[in-house]
Amino acid sequence: MTGSNATGLREKAAELSPQLAVFGDGQYPNEANADLTNWQNEFWGSNYHRLLNIKRKWDPNNMFTCRECVGAEDWMTPQSDGSSSHGPNGPSSVLGK
Repeated sequence: MTGSNATGLREKAAELSPQLAVFGDGQYPNEANADLTNWQNEFWGSNYHRLLNIKRKWDPNNMFTCRECVGAEDWMTPQSDGSSSHGPNGPSSVLGK
């Protein structure tokens, strides 16, 4: 989604955020805000560094990954707007696609 529709949705999400805060912090992977900059903490909290060490030991080639999965920052490329995109070492390069 791009353009004014995406802008409108982001504005509405920001407007509703205080009312939704009563339910606590956090994100669900399939309902994630695409603009998250601190997704490691939002999804994984204080467990992130421990999980990252496990991920790097048992999945060093990033076979199992997603945009906000543990270790994704190893292959995501930061963009000028603060978002990230799949970098040259992303899952498709691992799979040879």
